[in-house]
Amino acid sequence: MSAAALAGVLAPALLAAEMAAPRVPLYWLYNVAETDSAYTVSEDRRDRLVRERGYSDMGPIGYIDAAAQPNARPLRCFYIGPPKTDTSCTTSAVEQKILRGLAYEEIGVEGYVPIERLAGTIVLYRVSRGYGEGNRDREHRFVVDPDELKRLRKLGWTYDGSKGFVYRVP
Repeated sequence: MSAAALAGVLAPALLAAEMAAPRVPLYWLYNVAETDSAYTVSEDRRDRLVRERGYSDMGPIGYIDAAAQPNARPLRCFYIGPPKTDTSCTTSAVEQKILRGLAYEEIGVEGYVPIERLAGTIVLYRVSRGYGEGNRDREHRFVVDPDELKRLRKLGWTYDGSKGFVYRVP
């Protein structure tokens, strides 16, 4: 193959790679005292939650797109303080409206989650359960391992459904 022909084959692939949004880690943070799981793509926010609010960095659960992509939805996160102390992240416009109605504060868009399975992605499941007197406090948690989903459901967690997909690698 001539150099010109090779360049003609490689150029579109290189352009597509350059145009693809970078993938960023979706960090899972857990606060045992508040029974709260929080999620962020921001290293600064992750470090601040660990340093100032007592969260533990559980590591990335997967990778999501940093910018909007076709067939992807924004992952919006919301927070409500004590006595409930809950962080909830979702791709669902209906769930976002409900959270706003329950006086959750919108933290913002963490990134963009594919809503269709793509090569190299795994399902992003969400579960929740209530704590405290009258189960007033809730924890929302993402899991990507079907066996972990089964284990949590056996422990009484409610399955909230699939919220899209995450990439296994950046």
